[in-house]
Amino acid sequence: MKMKKTRLFYFFFLIFSSSVFLFSCAGMFGEEFARIPIDKISGDGQLNVESKTLNLKAGEELSLWTDLDIEYSGSLELEYQIVVVIDKEDTLDLIRFDAFKNDASFNKRTVTINNKTTYSVMGRLGPFQVEKDGSYEFNVAIFSNQNANDFSFNKGDLVFRK
Repeated sequence: MKMKKTRLFYFFFLIFSSSVFLFSCAGMFGEEFARIPIDKISGDGQLNVESKTLNLKAGEELSLWTDLDIEYSGSLELEYQIVVVIDKEDTLDLIRFDAFKNDASFNKRTVTINNKTTYSVMGRLGPFQVEKDGSYEFNVAIFSNQNANDFSFNKGDLVFRK
């Protein structure tokens, strides 16, 4: 009988620990509240820009994340370039992030076979501090050092968390 109680205890402990871990991840990384789907790379004379407008309050600190899924050969560089326009009149300086340099990540997977790499990650690119109340239009393009036809770009969504 004692063996069954011990197993039951470990079972409930495991369930409880798993749920605490899942909820603590949301607390550590923030909750996703917006996303800009990006499925095309800019380059070769073609600019692919995706946009989203968010109403934000002064003092809010957002985290900008990449939800990236790609397949490539060799050495690939990807850069997010973001232009933010506040209330349709003030344009902030260009914001740049290296898609592969994340200061926090989860669901990261890298598999390389015969110089072909499959890579996916949900990674934090960096912070964005809201200076004043307003309507913030985020205009995003992703640039690469390789021709877009030379690799498979499945997605590179820009994710907003707070």
